[in-house]
Amino acid sequence: MQRLWISSLFVKLRIDEIMGCMLLAVYARYVFLCMIG
Repeated sequence: MQRLWISSLFVKLRIDEIMGCMLLAVYARYVFLCMIG
């Protein structure tokens, strides 16, 4: 039971990391467009 909880927590952290990277990419592109625009 403990291992299942740890693995689900790990998956949640991975998903948060992927979402964070996507948000960062969108933000960087937005800033880049503002700078060249």
